[in-house]
Parts: sequence; structure tokens; C-alpha cells
Amino acid sequence: MATSISHRALKEIILERLRQEIVAGLYESGTHLVEQSLACQYGVSRGPVREALAQLEQEGLVSIQPRRGTVVTELSLTEAWEIYTLRGHLEQLGVRFARDHWSAVQNAQLAALISEMERLGPNDWLPAAQLDQQFHGVIVGASQNRTLIQTYQAMDSKVLAGFLAVRRHLAQVPGAMAGKHRPLAEALAEADFFRAEILAMEHWSDTAYRFRSLTKTENGEGT
Repeated sequence: MATSISHRALKEIILERLRQEIVAGLYESGTHLVEQSLACQYGVSRGPVREALAQLEQEGLVSIQPRRGTVVTELSLTEAWEIYTLRGHLEQLGVRFARDHWSAVQNAQLAALISEMERLGPNDWLPAAQLDQQFHGVIVGASQNRTLIQTYQAMDSKVLAGFLAVRRHLAQVPGAMAGKHRPLAEALAEADFFRAEILAMEHWSDTAYRFRSLTKTENGEGT
């Protein structure tokens, strides 16, 4: 990397690369990330690498442990259930607040994103995760409620981590995303905001409760 890039910019570049590589599954759960090795790989000093790893720990994608160093984590099924349930409630509020601000612009954005989802291949997990966040970001962004938007966006990295849990435990394929998002986009295009609120909640809660069922099964509680 060019030496003219500032320390802060280097940290952000490395942070984004590591985040994408973890979400894409290039580093499996339990993989040790060594500062010096990463610094050599990216051609930088250890400082920005260390700061990027600290940020990833806050996001829940890695764990920095005494005597073990930095280890790639994976959301537990319980954590995934909690995050997806909360995400559903927040998006439901987003739809409610977006009612007075929704326009043809948002309808066109959602339609374009669904078209991109239709072209996803079976291994396109990172593009799928990014398209999913963009889709739901359009809806919550239309609320024009800054506190809601900030709260929602603060969960983005955890939701990306949730995609790993979806892939591992539910065997979903990226190509199925278009069909799962289309009913919500259609309800919004028809200005049926009551139905859109329900669909927004169901979109997240269906997966959340499948996580919950798997958790109970693993714990021997039945389904």
C-alpha cells in the first residue's frame, strides 16, 4: 500500500478488507489472525492492523483473547436469534416512519437491487450480504429518523456475521434472496404500508425462530 496514505485511511482499508474476507468465509471460525502476518500481507506496519482487529472485535467478528491472540468468531445460534429478532422490530418501525417519505425513487432502488439478487450465483455470499443490507438500508433510510437509522446501522456487521450462521446452519442459497425480498418491495410499491410492516417483521423473524428451533434442538429441548 502507498506510504502516502494516512494511518487512519490504512486502518479503514484493512478493516474493510478483513471484514469482507471474514464474511466471505476466507477465514473460518477459530482461525488465528496474526498481526505480523497480516501486516506483511498488506504491506503495512502492525499499528493499523491492530486497530482494525480491535474494531472487528467490537463488531463481534473476532475475539482477542489472552495468550491466544485474535481468533475469528462466529455468532452462536442464540446471538443470531437475538440480532435477527431485534432487526425485525427496527425495520418494522422503519416502514412505519417511511410512510410519509416513500416515493418512486425508493421503489426503483428496491427493484434494481432485486434484479441484482436474481443474478447471484451459489457461492456469492458476500455480494448477497451486501445486497441484503442495501435493500433493507433503503427502507430504514426512508424513515428519515436519524436515531433509528444509526441504531439500525450499528448492527450491520453483526448481521453480516449472521450470514455465516445462515449459510452453515440453514443451507440457504444466495439465489433465493430475490424471492424472499420481492413481496416486501411489492407491498411498498403498492403503498400498502400495513402489509409491508408485517412482511418486514416476518422477513427477519422467520429466520430468527429457525435459529431458535435449532438452539433448542442442540440443547435437547425439542422444537
